[in-house]
Amino acid sequence: MEKIRFGCHSFLNAKPIINYLLQKKEYKDKIDLFLGSPSEISDKLLAAELDIGFIPSIEFLKNDNLYLLPDFSISAYGKVMSVLLISEKEIKDIENILLDTRSRTSIVLLNIILKKKYGITPSFITPLEGGEKKRYDARLLIGDEALEFTYEKKGKEAGKIIDLAEEWHEITGLPFVFAVIASRKKEVPKQFLKILKESRDRGIKNIEEIAEGEYKTCNIKKEALIDYLKNRIDYFLTDKEIEGLKAFQEISFKKGLIETKYDFTFATAI
Repeated sequence: MEKIRFGCHSFLNAKPIINYLLQKKEYKDKIDLFLGSPSEISDKLLAAELDIGFIPSIEFLKNDNLYLLPDFSISAYGKVMSVLLISEKEIKDIENILLDTRSRTSIVLLNIILKKKYGITPSFITPLEGGEKKRYDARLLIGDEALEFTYEKKGKEAGKIIDLAEEWHEITGLPFVFAVIASRKKEVPKQFLKILKESRDRGIKNIEEIAEGEYKTCNIKKEALIDYLKNRIDYFLTDKEIEGLKAFQEISFKKGLIETKYDFTFATAI
């Protein structure tokens, strides 16, 4: 097998999938692992700087030249704790929101929920536009920062807090798929899939060990990390996750958030 350039986001929820890739020397001879934000991974994959990447689901839905790897995702069946809308106002009164642009999927999901459930279309501000210096009514918080906000009760005085995955599940009854693994080529080496599956399965079995190593470098208690990684995140891509991904595609298309809708094409193992 030629060495695979594989990109994965560096948020905590990916640790059970990549932890053993980082630890095992024999994996390093076969996989060149790049860590970055979800949007960075997507950009590098589309620019052919990566062969395979764990990318935001919205980026997969926008690009019909990518192939979906079976059996892998970052999904949630309800409250996820790491993708939040935090508002000082009642939701119906929000006029503008400061975004976190590292996760494009979360931005589209936020747009859908605000339109579909609350009937509002606030303006969005990004940090690049000087958003953090402007006054805003609400803020999209994602990743490890959102986890600290949730588990360590830093947000208890913040006013309204909405968990976007929980809102999606209430609206659709389906899991929300935040990220999938996609390939630029239809054919993917069996050995790569075997290594990735082995890494994920071992990671899931050893979440307590992963939490033990991670909590010392973040502001989240070990017990909270275990709850998040074990009970809030799903790491597979079953028929149910595919159904959730297709629902996300359908709603995004109808609301004009993606330009086209196409059938998913799965990568094949060789």
